[in-house]
Amino acid sequence: MRRRTVFLLREFGYDYLIRVYYADAVDHHSAHNTYLEIMTFVDPFKPRTLKVMDRSYLLQARLSITDCKLYMGNMYLLDYHSGVIIFDITESQHILITGRYRSDSGYIRMGVYSGNLDDHTLFALATDHAVYEVDFTNQLQPQIITKYTLMANSSVSQVFVNEDYVFVQLSANVTTSTNGTAWYNSTMIFSRGTRSYMNAYEIL
Repeated sequence: MRRRTVFLLREFGYDYLIRVYYADAVDHHSAHNTYLEIMTFVDPFKPRTLKVMDRSYLLQARLSITDCKLYMGNMYLLDYHSGVIIFDITESQHILITGRYRSDSGYIRMGVYSGNLDDHTLFALATDHAVYEVDFTNQLQPQIITKYTLMANSSVSQVFVNEDYVFVQLSANVTTSTNGTAWYNSTMIFSRGTRSYMNAYEIL
C-alpha cells in the first residue's frame, strides 16, 4: 500500500518538492479528502509550502487521489471521482491547471505517454477489470481508442504506455486446477489490437 509519493521537480531554475497522499492509505472518510502539497525547496532543511491542492482548491466535493505522475515537466493527478487533472508551475510560481480528462469511471492507476506534448498524448487508465487507452491529443474531444480486459478481481499496481504497447503490473486471486485459490502476480504486455489478457504477452 502506498501512503504517499514524493517527487522532485525543477522548473525555471526553482526546485520543488511535491508530496502526494493517496486514498487507499487512509480510512473511508478521509479517502474523499486527499491532497497534493507543493513546496519550494530553496533550503533543503526548511521547505516552504507553496500550494496545497485539495478538494477546496479544485472546487470539488470530493478528491480521492489514486495515482500521480510527473511527466515531461507536467503533473498528472488521477482522481477516482473526476478523472485526470493536469497542472504545471509557471515561472512566477503560480499553479496552472492546463487540462482535464473528466470521468467518473473509478480509475485507480494511470500511465502517460507523449512523443511531443503538443502533438500527441496518450493515457492508459486502469480499473480492477480493464485498462482503457485514451487519445488525449484533442482535449476538447478525447477518445477511448482501446479497452484491454484483465483477469477478474485484479489488483493493478502500475500501468505504463508508449506508442506500441500497454504494460500492466497486477495481482489476482485465481482458481487453480484443483479448485483451490492462489495469488497470481504478473506483468502483462498488450500490443496494439490485443484486447484481452488471454492474448497478451506475460512476464511472471
